[in-house]
Order: sequence, then C-alpha cells, then structure tokens
Amino acid sequence: MPATPRRRGALSSVWTSDLDYDDTGDVHADLREQFLRSSHVLSSPPIGPAYRALIAEAQGDPALRAAIHERFLVTVEQSTLRRITAAQDAGELTPGVDLAFAAEVLCGTLYYRHLLSTRPVGEEAVDGLLDMFMAAYGDPARGRLRSTTRGGPPAQYDGGDDDDQRPEQGEP
Repeated sequence: MPATPRRRGALSSVWTSDLDYDDTGDVHADLREQFLRSSHVLSSPPIGPAYRALIAEAQGDPALRAAIHERFLVTVEQSTLRRITAAQDAGELTPGVDLAFAAEVLCGTLYYRHLLSTRPVGEEAVDGLLDMFMAAYGDPARGRLRSTTRGGPPAQYDGGDDDDQRPEQGEP
C-alpha cells in the first residue's frame, strides 16, 4: 500500500505557500519580489513581533530551536535554493557553481536585519543584496551582473554603525 502523505497543519501550509517563488524567467525580479514581500510580513504585526519573540524564546529551548529550523528556516533556504538552481539551469547564473551557501546567505542576510539590526529591510537593502548576488553568480554571458532596478551602483556598506544619523558633538 502506498504511503499516504502526511497532512500538514494550517500553519505549515501558510508558511510553505507564502514561501513559494514565482518563476518568471528573471531570477533577479523573482528574488526581489519574494524578499520584499517577506520583509513586509516580517516587519509588520502580527508576524514580525511574534517571530522575534519566538526566536528569542528558542535561544533557551533547544527543542523549539530545532523545530523552527526544521519547519521554517530549512523551508526558506530550500525554496530559495530551488529558485536559484532553476535560474542556473536556465543559464541566468554561472553554471557549475554550488548555490547552497548562496541561498543561505541570501536568506540569512534579511533575517539578520529583521532580528538584530535597527536598519530597515526595504528596497535599498534588498537591491544591494541582489546586486552582490548577481555580481558573484550572474552569468557574464547574459550581461546582467548588476541590478537595474535603482539605476545606480550597488549600495555602499558604511561599516555597520547604526548611529549614522546622530549629529556630531557641537551640532544641534
């Protein structure tokens, strides 16, 4: 008798359906759309604050930490890996390169900003991340190594000081 697929709960189906990438034939556009959509969800109630609290709780609860990793983070990374691997197979990305680490870096960068940084995860952050990804993995033969979304060079990293907006001493 064939195995019956395990029925997932409503929460699991929400996670997986929300993590599916479009495949329009333009990996840059598809990653951008997914990352901006995810960033909005992670920045807004109820998901954003609940996710931060869950991650904080997981630091002292190994079983919760493992469950979050297995049910959510692995799903996010695998979904991203499937999309970028399809792009590689279609010739959009450099052939023959293992993209597993790239998928982890793409996802991890956005989650790091949401969880630990005071910097926003908006269009500039997503475009800068995708500029780096395309510069590293874009197929030079296709001529698109850099985002054309913003019309300029990749965002410059200023060293990570979140206090950039403070006036110098003596300034009002």
